Amino acid sequence: MSAPTGPLSSLYYHELLWLITGICTNCEAVFRETDPPTDGHFIKVDPEIHARIATILTNAANVKKLLTAPPEKPKSQSVELYEARKRRAGALQAALKGIDLTEMFNVKVRNSIEHFDEYLDEANLDLNAAATPPAPLAAYNLTFSSWDLMTPRPYPVRLYVADEKKFHNLKYSVDLAKLYDEASAVRSRLLVTPAIAGLQPGGLMVTLGPRPADPDAEEPIALRRKRR
Repeated sequence: MSAPTGPLSSLYYHELLWLITGICTNCEAVFRETDPPTDGHFIKVDPEIHARIATILTNAANVKKLLTAPPEKPKSQSVELYEARKRRAGALQAALKGIDLTEMFNVKVRNSIEHFDEYLDEANLDLNAAATPPAPLAAYNLTFSSWDLMTPRPYPVRLYVADEKKFHNLKYSVDLAKLYDEASAVRSRLLVTPAIAGLQPGGLMVTLGPRPADPDAEEPIALRRKRR
């Protein structure tokens, strides 16, 4: 499949680098701020940690969107747009060939966060129907240094466990350590990809066509009309 064309095509790679760098930097911050103690345990109530994790999961979801296209054309899309999306996804996949993205493509936890109200409804129904609860307590919006600090384990509702580097929400979990390793591999590959080699994520100006002052630039229609 041919590569995507158009004056903004390089931005696919810049956007991917932006998202991946956000995953890396936020993972590093979460790991640094929740480093488990060598002696004892902790329970943290820190909205910043959970905000960072939410950003990580959102970025991972957007990476998946860039790297994939629907297997069949949605009815609402034109054939031209669908083919363009397939070319974009194919080109980015080719640039990252050989890199494991299993955790990056794990959408279960992200869905449970994005549609939290619906998943919470379902959890409440399941708990009501259960003969016995899965745990005597539920841990909501907390950070544990380790599962070992509480026996039996609480029922996790947006719970980050620092020593295993996993985020749990209801029945689902994501391994942030593995996600970080995948993002780091993607970032290293992108930094040597010809489209953006040597560049860091940030803003830039993109040339859409010749400057009006250039001799080869086409004169604006409005100006041509005035000169007639």
